[in-house]
Amino acid sequence: LDGVSSPTPTYVDDCLAGANDVTRREPGRHWGVVAYGLQTDGAPTPATEHRSLYGVGRGALACSPVIVRAGDWASLSCPVELDHTSQRYELSFWSNRQTQLGRVPVRGDLELSVELDGGPVWSGDVHDSTWMGVWVQGFDWQGPVNVTAAVDRSLAGHELTFRLVATRDFADRILDVGLDHIESIGLSVADPGFEDTTAWRSASSGGPLMAWLDHFTPDRPEETCTVVARRYLS
Repeated sequence: LDGVSSPTPTYVDDCLAGANDVTRREPGRHWGVVAYGLQTDGAPTPATEHRSLYGVGRGALACSPVIVRAGDWASLSCPVELDHTSQRYELSFWSNRQTQLGRVPVRGDLELSVELDGGPVWSGDVHDSTWMGVWVQGFDWQGPVNVTAAVDRSLAGHELTFRLVATRDFADRILDVGLDHIESIGLSVADPGFEDTTAWRSASSGGPLMAWLDHFTPDRPEETCTVVARRYLS
């Protein structure tokens, strides 16, 4: 209930699969599974969950309100192709920030960075993205970033990475950084709109920082209810 995003039907299905398995293996210890807070009224997904700038998808890098250690990280990576005839390479992306009053990250907690082939080309403290909930180009209308110096034409493959990193220990902060609408010169990003879940690879250090592709589902409550019903019958 204190998560940074609503549970998807896939997440609920995975949780119930594990819970049912434990219940079957230890019948004397576990009496059953309760789907607390399950919405059964057939209402559509709240419009506030549609958080992308364009389309239905966005990249999401988030921090849970628990203990975070310096060096914890989460990332999203996507293949990139070069136009070898281009004399200049530019990269632009749009981002926004969602948090909660009383749990706003302070300067020095978290850094958002952009990497090309593993090398940093842009970074900024998430505290300095002052427009809460508003999509801005990078941070506060910064515009495109010249990444020409970072391009290694000798590489066979290229990769663009967005990374959220904890720069010190802290606790009880909550943050959801949205990413969308990548534009470029000389670079062709496989999925610039974060619409294709197969194009992006998520990774993390295994801590409370998370990365995923957030896709709006108009009937998420109904899909979730169907998943629960199916698991209860299994």
